[in-house]
Amino acid sequence: MTGRWQVGIWLALLGCTPKDAAVVPTLPGPPVPLPQPRAYAARIQEPNQLIGGPTAKGRLGDLKIWNDRIQVIIGSVDHSEGYLLSGGTILDADRIRAAGEPGQSTFGEVITAIDFRVLDPDSVEIESDGSDGGPAVITARGKEQDFPLLAAVIDGYEGRRPEKLAMRIRYVLPPSSEYLRIEYQLRNEGERPVGLSVGLLGFVFGDGATPFVPKVGFTAPREGTIADSYAAVARDVAYLYAPEHGRLNFAAAYSGLLAATFLGSVLIEPKEATGFNHLLFVGDGNLSRLQATKAAREKVPSRRISGYIRDRLGHVVADARLHVIGNDQDRVGDYVSQARSDKSGRYDLDLPLGRYELVITADGYESMRPARLTVEDREGAHLLDYTLEAPGRVHFMVHDQNGKGLPAKATVVALDRPSEIIPLSFGEPDRPAGTITVEHAIDGEGELVLPTGRHQFYFSRGAEYDVARAIVDVRPGTTSTLTATLSRVVDTPGWQSTDTHLHAQKSADSWDLYETIVAVMAAEGLELPVSTEHEYLGDFNPAIEKLGLHHWMKGIVGSEVSTGTYGHFNAYPLVPNPEVHGNGWINWYGLEVVQTFAQIRSNPADPVLQVNHPRDGDRLGYFDAMGLDPASNRVIATDRWSEDFDVIEIMNQCDIDHVESVRLPDWFGFLEHGKKKFAVGGSDSHHAKRGELGYPRTYLRLGHDDPSAVEPSELRDAVKAGRMTVTCGPFVDFQIGAAQIGDTVTTGSSTVTLQVVVRAPDWMDVDQLEVWADGQRVKTVAIGGPSGGSGGGANDGTRDRFRGPIDMVRPKSGPGWILVKVRGDRRHEVFAHGALPWAITNPIFLQPNP
Repeated sequence: MTGRWQVGIWLALLGCTPKDAAVVPTLPGPPVPLPQPRAYAARIQEPNQLIGGPTAKGRLGDLKIWNDRIQVIIGSVDHSEGYLLSGGTILDADRIRAAGEPGQSTFGEVITAIDFRVLDPDSVEIESDGSDGGPAVITARGKEQDFPLLAAVIDGYEGRRPEKLAMRIRYVLPPSSEYLRIEYQLRNEGERPVGLSVGLLGFVFGDGATPFVPKVGFTAPREGTIADSYAAVARDVAYLYAPEHGRLNFAAAYSGLLAATFLGSVLIEPKEATGFNHLLFVGDGNLSRLQATKAAREKVPSRRISGYIRDRLGHVVADARLHVIGNDQDRVGDYVSQARSDKSGRYDLDLPLGRYELVITADGYESMRPARLTVEDREGAHLLDYTLEAPGRVHFMVHDQNGKGLPAKATVVALDRPSEIIPLSFGEPDRPAGTITVEHAIDGEGELVLPTGRHQFYFSRGAEYDVARAIVDVRPGTTSTLTATLSRVVDTPGWQSTDTHLHAQKSADSWDLYETIVAVMAAEGLELPVSTEHEYLGDFNPAIEKLGLHHWMKGIVGSEVSTGTYGHFNAYPLVPNPEVHGNGWINWYGLEVVQTFAQIRSNPADPVLQVNHPRDGDRLGYFDAMGLDPASNRVIATDRWSEDFDVIEIMNQCDIDHVESVRLPDWFGFLEHGKKKFAVGGSDSHHAKRGELGYPRTYLRLGHDDPSAVEPSELRDAVKAGRMTVTCGPFVDFQIGAAQIGDTVTTGSSTVTLQVVVRAPDWMDVDQLEVWADGQRVKTVAIGGPSGGSGGGANDGTRDRFRGPIDMVRPKSGPGWILVKVRGDRRHEVFAHGALPWAITNPIFLQPNP
């Protein structure tokens, strides 16, 4: 199969196979508080017995194991989430919390494969419920099976080993233990020896828990990195996963997925077994404490350093991050660990003996310069307080023209100092390059902590609004107040904006929680965002309702079908099915293009089928994989090719040179060969706070302006009819007579008159308009400023850059098409992601008189 991925890259993107659930004891009451140290295991039968959390996956019928320290949910035999197809794996994990305190599971997924094969469980049962005072034990039993994702993308995977080893996984939790032991056993029930070549772990985390690898820090390790563990750290919970013996050799990292080997060659004689153990430590969000728990188990001495973080005015600094860098022997420069200060400013840092450097960061504070830190082998308290420069505060309020609070973005740039560059290994919060901070205020109000000095503020709300600017001199310990009014200066009657390519918490390569990305979308003025998680049907609407933003936007359920052999495809809208793995995911494993497209088309919503980033290599890009020639509109892989798609993603970032040189020739090739394939653009956002959202976006002509009233079928019909304009800023519309974008007009003349409207706010540079017909640029028009009324139109206060007629002569007779493109030469400012102004309409089609 052409273009198959390497195994280390492809430990991701899977589904589920249902079986009968095992019968296990009833859960003995609420999990907390516990009367005495003891371990428990039981089946979950009531919703309040679930752990809960931002990305919790457990459900009724799953199995729970817990003690007085930690709690873990194991999927029943018929329940898996993420990328594995079968149950018996860890779904959720958290520390035990006080009565009434909600759970905070952000556990992702750990995939354990032996020779690229995984457990196919026949049963997931309670071996011991802990009532004897000993460990609680849950056991999953079955045979090894092919890993469907790898079978789909690796040449020669089929038939790697015909024998099926018996496989058992025991989850063992003693009373008061802060870690779960995971005991794997493989038994050869055949008549000849079986050789195993490699054990492979796939780590799929994010969703508020940032991946961490020792020495490397909070960034992806290079191939060949050796470490004793893998961790994922959130604010209130942290996980550390490690082999009980041996180390991890990280083999590959791709889009949030990490693969590591942990086991070498093993020969299992007939009727004999081999095994290995892994450990899952669960902590409170303090990485150093979690590492110290592991070290104590291995009898490696460490000491606790405690103290308070304050500023120079004596105020406590909450949520300061203490970054520990090695400065001792062979670990010089290695990122070692991290801790956070609590609400009182107190921190606890647990470290092995040695010398380190410490850097302290906190949102809005100037980072503390590296300080030497020595951890000595002595008894008694290690007390060290640290002081940061005192910041100031700026309270802001953003209103519309009527004085009503408006979802908006506040972008801050320091004027007195260059933007601080913090290493990626520190895992600091996302922000666009060149900025101090960015705040997305869903009601227009917020308060920012900032270093002292002069700061440039920008208040913005996407490309339909003007921008308010202010310079504030921030002083230590003071609070300044800013009030800004944003006016909507680009009117788009009957049109609404969408982003048809958005990733968040259900995608392995995104750590945006739904509430985070929804707040960003509101501040950027997006109205109909489409959720396109990898292999999952996500829904923004619960977060939209929770944040009270339903008057501003409505989410559309979709999914990205991320094949590893012939490209990625978005499908939307979709009807979810919570009874199916991935909320009704579209299973492409083992299918060729025609079959995968048929799977998409079979959804009851009659979804749009969108070709994503079609020139992104033969694994991610459909046109590359099929060998499409844009001029002839023919492909090399004729036996695999299907044209049963509706739209082409011509933009997933505002890289205009690439769009014009690569994406447009492909699209124009279809149009020139009489094939109505339409163009869309979306941000393909994975990290919304970096400024990805809204540039590009797509406008849809729906005939009304109320997103809350839009039905998913309306969006679908508009996309399939090509009633769209794709933009990195400007709004463009045109008509030929009564015919609008996406329509077909009958004409007998080679001369055609277009009525064109181009709109953009004052801060946006738009200076050139082009008319394209039948694959050729036939006219170029210079555009004036916002006061102009170029082309004979009068400015009506909507920041028209051009309004009026354009006469053009078609380069050929017969059926054809016409569209309009505009651009500017000056990039947007930092609040608009530095994109280049550019927009293109979909065509109006021409049909000669009979």
